[in-house]
Amino acid sequence: MLEENTILVGSNSSPPEEEVTELPDYLSVESGGQPRVETRHLETLQPHPLNERTYGDRADLKETFLDSIENNGIHTPLIVTPTDLIISGHRRWEAGKQLDLEIVPVIVQEFADELDQKEALIDLNRQRDKTFSQKMRESEVLHEIEAARARQRQGQRTDLRENVPDSEVSEFARTRDVVAEKINIGSGKTYDYARTVWEAAQDDDPVAVNQVNKLDRGDQSISGAYKMVHQRHPSESSDTGTPSAATPTDKDGTPSDKGEILSPDELILSAHIGTNEDLFPDILDLHVEKGAVIADVTFGKGVFWKQVDVDAYELRATDIQPERSPSDNTGVNYHDLPYDDNEFDSVVFDPPYASGLYNEDRRDGDEEAWIVEQYGTVFEGKRTGHGAVLHEYAGGAKEAKRVLREGGTYIVKTMDEVASGKQHLTHVEIIDICEELGFTTTDLFVLVGQTTPSSQGIVTQQHARKNHSYFLVFTA
Repeated sequence: MLEENTILVGSNSSPPEEEVTELPDYLSVESGGQPRVETRHLETLQPHPLNERTYGDRADLKETFLDSIENNGIHTPLIVTPTDLIISGHRRWEAGKQLDLEIVPVIVQEFADELDQKEALIDLNRQRDKTFSQKMRESEVLHEIEAARARQRQGQRTDLRENVPDSEVSEFARTRDVVAEKINIGSGKTYDYARTVWEAAQDDDPVAVNQVNKLDRGDQSISGAYKMVHQRHPSESSDTGTPSAATPTDKDGTPSDKGEILSPDELILSAHIGTNEDLFPDILDLHVEKGAVIADVTFGKGVFWKQVDVDAYELRATDIQPERSPSDNTGVNYHDLPYDDNEFDSVVFDPPYASGLYNEDRRDGDEEAWIVEQYGTVFEGKRTGHGAVLHEYAGGAKEAKRVLREGGTYIVKTMDEVASGKQHLTHVEIIDICEELGFTTTDLFVLVGQTTPSSQGIVTQQHARKNHSYFLVFTA
């Protein structure tokens, strides 16, 4: 063994710009509570083959990283096995090679078996920035580890049962959530979406390959990529990301890790009796992943969001009224949004949809006149009545298409109406407008009010009185 390195963890000199790893609790420590730091000739160390398979970027080093190590040395020791196999520090080792260093600081750690080595390699990379592909390769390794450990627990049995007990299915469902947490990809449901995209890409599906490339660049969300792939292969993955209870094993006979099917009372239904604030959280849970960047471009009083954990999303509350638009001092016209192209994962749109509001005799003296004035674009070309309503939806949809990323979600609130004695199926007209702009219709929710509509002086009824509205969901 060489003499002890003077560059130790906790040195007061400036650490390198990156690659400083938080040391795990399981490292062997000396009596003083600190791991023993030794040194090794750089040429005696060997990279772990799993590192290249999983990350593949050992030699892709930033100039600032190399400069930092050249000027400051390696502050965080590499973690190696007693046989000098590197578990953590492959890029520091590569930097040392490129800079012609002779020795590097190391901590020698024994592992019970190869599975522990692999798990430690993944765990020690948790803090680094990773692409979507690297995370998914990590997940494959973690599933291999869990499958091997499950076999160890079973022993060398040859009498495996045909059906897996519920407790074992639940264990594999928990494995999915554990893997999702370890690779920092979100919930188990988000991870199911990610696996659908990843597995399709591994089968050389061109759309899935393109979506993975976008995910690696940060130009796409997981839910957006899933929607693009799921549209092509709807039979290969369920809306919930979970398999049927009747098929608790995968094709190779191993227990499925996708969890149990939802019970009837867990399902989100297409028709709902209640209020906007009751239904809207379910729409988000089904169609917008946590962490998504969302523009609510007709924020109003924020009723939709009253029962939503807004901290789980990056919400831009945008409104024509300045006091209701935290991101703008003057109010925002949603026909001309102050946002960049492809900036959002989701857009929520809920303009006034009663044609009477847009009649010119409502513009002065009415308690709602401010709404008509603020939505004044409808009066360009003297648009009034139901034509004004459709003009608003068309203008909003066009801007939403511009600011949404490919695969983004467009959520629209509307209501059918009878105007000037004529029945207008507004939700159908909006679907036609959006699909002509290139949106794909993804879902429809019917919201039935809890109160009885007023008769409004109706003497002879010609059309059914509307007591329901719609949420339409589109994919960009």
